[in-house]
Amino acid sequence: MSNPGGNLLHGVVQAAVQAVSSYLMCASSSSSSESDSDDPVFEDLMFKACGRKDRQKRHRVENFVEDVVAKYSDEEFRRNFRLKRSTAEHLVSRYEGSEFYVANAGVGRKNVPAKQQMLSFLW
Repeated sequence: MSNPGGNLLHGVVQAAVQAVSSYLMCASSSSSSESDSDDPVFEDLMFKACGRKDRQKRHRVENFVEDVVAKYSDEEFRRNFRLKRSTAEHLVSRYEGSEFYVANAGVGRKNVPAKQQMLSFLW
């Protein structure tokens, strides 16, 4: 008994592998200094190859911790994070030095800084 769904899936996977291979060959011959993980075409291609829907860009405030939270008064900081700024800074430094914080290894997307992770957790 034939399996038309299986044949279709095999064909899709084969086409995706060919598309990724072609893209990688073209990308490796270009002189771009960007990594593949920063390339939106590469990301779209990988999402489609994995059968996922297109990634939706979320609206975010860039550099919120550095630009907004850093300007909070001590009282505003305590109201938002429910602890003193010095206590939060102490927690950030302990987290940075722990085995649980993984610094960026230079592969893939940039790691979220320890301070941003900790403040997000506390918020």
